[in-house]
Amino acid sequence: MKIDCCVFDLDGTLLNSSKEVSSANLQALQKLKKHGVKVVLATGRNDVYVKGLAMKIGITEPIIACNGALIRSPITNEVLYHKFMPKEYVEEISSYCFSNAYDFTASVCDSMFCSANSKRVSFFHEYNMAMAPEFKIPIHMMETVEDLPLTQVLKMFIWQLSEEEVVKIKQRYNTDEKMTFISSEKGGLDIAAKEVSKGIALSVIAEKYHFALDRIAVFGDHHNDISMMNLAGYSFAMENAEPEVKQAAKYITKSNDEDGIAYAIEKYFF
Repeated sequence: MKIDCCVFDLDGTLLNSSKEVSSANLQALQKLKKHGVKVVLATGRNDVYVKGLAMKIGITEPIIACNGALIRSPITNEVLYHKFMPKEYVEEISSYCFSNAYDFTASVCDSMFCSANSKRVSFFHEYNMAMAPEFKIPIHMMETVEDLPLTQVLKMFIWQLSEEEVVKIKQRYNTDEKMTFISSEKGGLDIAAKEVSKGIALSVIAEKYHFALDRIAVFGDHHNDISMMNLAGYSFAMENAEPEVKQAAKYITKSNDEDGIAYAIEKYFF
């Protein structure tokens, strides 16, 4: 394969079930970089929840974060692209979440907002414990809509929803198709502005660095990765990926707990 850029989802893809990059996968990334291949992370996470990890594994390219609502350099903090959710939707959806006692988060530039009853916040605390002070996530707990910076939200995430609740929320808040609803993990719902996707963000990266899309390889496991797979010349689904993701991908590699990234890079790239 002739590639200039390799794009990796994090959770369920580059990271194993312990939320770590295995030594085999790390060596594979280093081999890509040694051959001049740009390595890009594309995640549903806020980039403040990624920067410390990016530094640990030597990623210097801009991070596609919040499912494409933000692209920012982990080195200079330069913002290549961003798109905020409309204020009225942040207000309405957060009010609905509070009314239903949902565990939800809101990503803004440089910090995370978590509902007061959140159990999800434990993920951020665990991350902070493993990171140097400069990479710790600023966490704000919110009890009412007024606690949110309504004009600065890149993405909202609602956790532990039933399929029926997901359908209900989509029907309630997407009647005019001004929002993007996508799943980045089982039981979770990501909400962003219209025309926000990893695929659109990948196009921005390709244009900035003059990469031909057919010389880009992407790896993913969940529905929010499909938009990238539809654009890139080479697309890989993890063995643990959702069925729809496997259908969208050109290749299937081993699971995230079996060094699937390293396996694919050795088998197909070199």
